[in-house]
Amino acid sequence: MGSRSGEDAISVLFSSLEDLAKSSAKMNKRILRSFYLLLFWLLIALVLWVFAIVDLNVFDIIAYMLLIAVVILVMIYLVDIREKLATVVSRYQVYEYLQDMELKIPEGNDEVERFLNYLDQSFQFRKRIEERKGKIMKNYEISGVNFDVYAEIKGKAFGKIRGVKSYSFYLKKLDSPSLDDVKKIVEVAKENSEKKKLEIGRIALIAKNVDEKVYNYAVNSEIPIQIVMEMEDGTYDFIPFIGPRPDLLP
Repeated sequence: MGSRSGEDAISVLFSSLEDLAKSSAKMNKRILRSFYLLLFWLLIALVLWVFAIVDLNVFDIIAYMLLIAVVILVMIYLVDIREKLATVVSRYQVYEYLQDMELKIPEGNDEVERFLNYLDQSFQFRKRIEERKGKIMKNYEISGVNFDVYAEIKGKAFGKIRGVKSYSFYLKKLDSPSLDDVKKIVEVAKENSEKKKLEIGRIALIAKNVDEKVYNYAVNSEIPIQIVMEMEDGTYDFIPFIGPRPDLLP
């Protein structure tokens, strides 16, 4: 009886999450419209506040200062609500992704091309990068490290509230990477992303085998780094598993 009740509760939970995910687009539009409306009123309040200062009207100065503070506070709350909503929806998207996840290695000339084809099948990777006017470069060198594939999408104005964040993706093939190799790659990726003000979506390393030190580093890293291995049964092994972002990029 307890087991059945638990299954019913889980079913209701995922049903609620599904409804939330379906309605999230409308909710995001409403939040965005509210944000822009508040921004418009903020600009008006700032202009009126300046006039009040020029006229030395103390009451109006204080009143507009309070109004500006309230508007800014509400705008911050809207951004926070938008991010929390994106987090919840992304968790459900990860669940959906896991339900339909395909680990089969697609066709391709080499390991790099096969993994890119896999990302296209799973996330429409190259199509999404193109739609958001991003760049994908092959054999791209950064600070002495040559990446087989590098992709980036630069941030836009109000990207945070719009849920359209910056993005960077790093892919490098190393047959048997050492811990120093991996740390060097992560360091270069971090410096490049910080310099260009980009979020790191994923650092993917295609390897044939890894030792325990590299394994533990990848699993415990705060940076989204993933070891990609082609198994003999024709499927991928990911260390660790990293789900899609809220914008469905890997």
